[in-house]
Amino acid sequence: MIESEAELNDVDIEILRILNENQGRVVKRQRLLECWGDRVVADGSLSVSIKKIRGTLKKLGLGNVIHTHPRRGYMLIPLSETHLCNERKAEQSSLTSLGKSVRNHKSRPRKFRSLTIVIPLLIVLVSLFILTLM
Repeated sequence: MIESEAELNDVDIEILRILNENQGRVVKRQRLLECWGDRVVADGSLSVSIKKIRGTLKKLGLGNVIHTHPRRGYMLIPLSETHLCNERKAEQSSLTSLGKSVRNHKSRPRKFRSLTIVIPLLIVLVSLFILTLM
């Protein structure tokens, strides 16, 4: 990946902020297109921004935490769920067995509850760091 592709601009950071504030909920494409303000942009601009954000989050080790909902919008998967999912993928081969094992280990979610605070904070700090580099 070319270095400039990984850099997030102000619009990308605003999109990430909105997705983060709405974790677990689909944010409509139109709402995210409003991040460009009065500028007229094509639908493809949003797709490019989402791709850049995904690339940056993957570099941070967060995997693919932004899901596309065709013709609706995008959703940032709650980060505690993402961490559990990534951890279990290494141990198990199917999503069915993942669901069963998570239900059987009731104390497991408590272990990652603090991640719902730490990871969004990390995203904000990384975003601010990127802004200072621009």
